[in-house]
Amino acid sequence: MREIIMAKLISMNSDKTLNFGCYTIPEKQKDTLEVGSDVYKVKTFCDVTKLEKNECFEYESVPGTKVEEFKRSSNEVSLKVEGIGSTDLIFELEPEKEYAVCVDGVRGENAVKANIGGKITVSLDLPKDKKVEISIKEA
Repeated sequence: MREIIMAKLISMNSDKTLNFGCYTIPEKQKDTLEVGSDVYKVKTFCDVTKLEKNECFEYESVPGTKVEEFKRSSNEVSLKVEGIGSTDLIFELEPEKEYAVCVDGVRGENAVKANIGGKITVSLDLPKDKKVEISIKEA
C-alpha cells in the first residue's frame, strides 16, 4: 500500500507519483499541494479536471476524471485515469515533437505530433469504474 503525504483532491504517493481529480463532484473544487519548491494546483468537477505545476499547465480532461500515479519526466508521461464515456485528455509536452501513445499497453498505429504550443489530445471512451493506463513517450 502506498503512503500518502496528503489526502483530498490531490495527493502525492511515496514513489512521487500524483493522485488527483474527482469526476463525481457536481461543482468545481480546488486544492493545492506543496512539495519542496513545487506547487501543484488541481481544479476538478464533473465537467473538467485540470492540473498545474508551478503555474504551468500539465493536464486537463473534458469531462472530469480521477487520475492516479501521474508521473512526468523529460520525455514521458504515464498515468492511470478513470472517468465516464467519451473523454479528451490534454497534455502539454514539447512543441512540434512526435509522441507514441499507449493505452492499456497497446501502442497507437500513428505517432501524435504536439502542436506549436506543445499540446496533444488523447480521445478515449472510458468505461465506468475501470482505470485505463496511459503512457506517452517521445517517438
